[in-house]
Amino acid sequence: RYKHSKAGAHVMFCRRFPVRLLFSPVGQTRSKRHFAHARWSEFIAKRRMEAVAIARPEPVVMKVDTPEFRSIFTKELEDLIELFRRYDHEIRVAGGAVRDILMGLCPKDIDIATTATPTEMKEIFTKENIRMVNMNGEKHGTITPRINDRENFEITTLRIDAVTDGRHAEVIHTKDWLLDANRRDLTINSMFLGFDGSVYDYFYGYDDLQKRRVAFVGDPDLRIKEDYLRILRYFRFYGRIAERIDNHDEETLRIIAKNASGLAKISGERIWQEWRKIMAGKFGCDLTVKMINSDLSASIGLPEKPNVEEFVRVFKNIESVQGGDIQP
Repeated sequence: RYKHSKAGAHVMFCRRFPVRLLFSPVGQTRSKRHFAHARWSEFIAKRRMEAVAIARPEPVVMKVDTPEFRSIFTKELEDLIELFRRYDHEIRVAGGAVRDILMGLCPKDIDIATTATPTEMKEIFTKENIRMVNMNGEKHGTITPRINDRENFEITTLRIDAVTDGRHAEVIHTKDWLLDANRRDLTINSMFLGFDGSVYDYFYGYDDLQKRRVAFVGDPDLRIKEDYLRILRYFRFYGRIAERIDNHDEETLRIIAKNASGLAKISGERIWQEWRKIMAGKFGCDLTVKMINSDLSASIGLPEKPNVEEFVRVFKNIESVQGGDIQP
């Protein structure tokens, strides 16, 4: 199917390959378009081969039936599960909520991943007279239905990062859970949880969680270059799950230091949001010092050679007075 875009090009939506290809309305032959499809197919196949090489052979590692797991089942969630079952689309809990449940914590909210495309979800919710809110998320593949006019759920289509620039990604939708897990930042954030309690762990995130270890999915250098904010997310999640102050993998720290200049692509506001969470978490002072020692000073708004002793003194003083809640 074709439609004319404001840029004077046509956009092709291909049902067989879930990608959008931009091409000039003049001079593009059918054979060239077929070649473009073949290239995307090769790209996806290569990504899957790379993921399979490092993935767990059998992703289901356990079933949970804990109070924390059962706490997520509201009437609205049960209705949503039944709705997707009727339309033959799979949904699972993704990311942070899975990690929290496995750590014995009740998640504050849940993110849901699905094999359904945004278009398919909109068709379902429209047909069922379910209101959708916050349509800005659609450009990221996220649709937010308000179930029973009581509870919102952010539901995101599985995707592959096709092109990245160090902060944002152009994505391809997929129905392959392995490929979606492979694009995520940390192993502990790459797990899914089925509503029957099955834990899907493709990249040994459960093992790392048991060891309180923070590790990137696959090649740390590649994961960081896809989105340099992941440097700060590494330290933030270290403060969330680690039990020891200094249990970092030295090779990971070396790669972080090598990519420090990439944080220039990230806005100061976004850097501060992450850094504040780091300082407010466990080991906040020590992690900031570790960041300084990893050559991140200039990238997070500090002098290249900050007075570390003075920083530690001020931090400890604020921590004792305000409980570590660092204000800008």
